[in-house]
Amino acid sequence: MPKTSKNQRRILVVRNDKVGDLIIATPALKALRESFPDAFISAWVSIYAKDVLSNNPYVDKVIVEDENGKHKGLRGLLLLVEEIKKERFDTAVVIFPFFRNALAVFLARIPIRISTGFRWYQFLFNRLTYLRRSKALRHEIDYAVELVEMAGAKPIKGLPELYPSKDDYNYAEDFFSKNGIRKDNNIIIGINPGSGLSARKWPEKCYIELSKRLIEKIGADIIIFWGPGEKAMAEEMARAIGKGSVIASETNILQLAAFISNCSLFITNNTGPMHIAAATDTPMIAIFDPKKACAPERWGYEDEKRIVLKPNIDCNDSCRKKRCGYDECMELVTVDMVFKSAQKLLGSEILNQRKEGENA
Repeated sequence: MPKTSKNQRRILVVRNDKVGDLIIATPALKALRESFPDAFISAWVSIYAKDVLSNNPYVDKVIVEDENGKHKGLRGLLLLVEEIKKERFDTAVVIFPFFRNALAVFLARIPIRISTGFRWYQFLFNRLTYLRRSKALRHEIDYAVELVEMAGAKPIKGLPELYPSKDDYNYAEDFFSKNGIRKDNNIIIGINPGSGLSARKWPEKCYIELSKRLIEKIGADIIIFWGPGEKAMAEEMARAIGKGSVIASETNILQLAAFISNCSLFITNNTGPMHIAAATDTPMIAIFDPKKACAPERWGYEDEKRIVLKPNIDCNDSCRKKRCGYDECMELVTVDMVFKSAQKLLGSEILNQRKEGENA
């Protein structure tokens, strides 16, 4: 059994789904730690996203759910419940509820169980807030922070946070060194043409045309990032772009963060690496699907360092042509639009490159 003092808070935060979703939850973990510096704070996460919390200073323990392995099915769920019970949590904050995680915190007999309503199984929780996430009135970060406020945390604002190790940064530096790319001498632009099927993506042909223009007009080095099942696509794109482009090495989550932190600009679809780029505070252009479920108001990042672009249409959330009327709505975000946005974000770097060229 874990050691516990009589008055120590023991809080479980549950976000056991995708990588990007867990990254978005990191400000909520920070809010809890800042409000309860002596608390025992644990996070229940999926096996796919567990690296998000490596080296995270706000979490004492990570409970990893292997839903397709030892935690599969009812027997596996009961095993997970026993693991949770051993930690003697007094509070569970389920940031995005499913029947499975709602049932688990109930069976673990955690006294305070906080989550959102509008679900048939909401009776498994005893403190509820009714968030209309589908209306995208606020950012998902704010929804997560609101839930930990119900556990007593003070509200905070800020970007997600990741904590790559020295080895992660060295891995990235080795790649850039081997490819003769130096951040202090080069404009390094990362492109992420994949989507992980989470949203419609900007076509590869557009990324290719954009990359050629960025190389020709501003002398950029293009790094093509790729995820599971996307390496062949990245290789084909590199061949099409030609000189000035290179494919990134295979990376885990924190290695990818280290890679992106070396970029002058990151251009991406609405997917996990977008949230990783936000956590590294790298200037970014994010190209969004126009569907309501993918609204940038809920998932995106837009300020002086980050630009969001999406098709300017009234989307009916159906991609069937007879209902939608567009062959490929994502092409309504033109290469010219993205290039001009890149020029805006890279303004000072482009100017410095030109001065160096004149003085060479």
